[in-house]
Amino acid sequence: MEKIGDRLLKLRKELNLSMAKFGEPIDLSGASINQMEKGQRDITKRTLKSLERVYNVNLEYLQTGEEEMFNDLDTDAELAHLLAKLIKDKEDPNLREFKKALITEMLKLDDLGWRKLERMALSISEKIKKETD
Repeated sequence: MEKIGDRLLKLRKELNLSMAKFGEPIDLSGASINQMEKGQRDITKRTLKSLERVYNVNLEYLQTGEEEMFNDLDTDAELAHLLAKLIKDKEDPNLREFKKALITEMLKLDDLGWRKLERMALSISEKIKKETD
């Protein structure tokens, strides 16, 4: 029977994070995550709430395995979640600053600028598709 630690491991693998990177935004060490995944340490209510807040994980999924892994977000909530993640990203400061600058400039676009950006994004997407085919 699958236990909460097994579902925690599945969540971490789905997010493609090491134990240390997974634990960092919820103030837990990689060793603590390892113990929780193996069932050697209880997952507290505080940790569950932090997992929900940071990773948008469905608590019912973690506790019982009976629901979808992630909560559904409306567009505004998803955007807020992604922006918060960007701001807290500690992996590469230069890349984080580039992403923030790019988003800032995008928010300044008028309708014509957005249409041009859309065409450019579609063009890039088509080129990537051709390269992978």
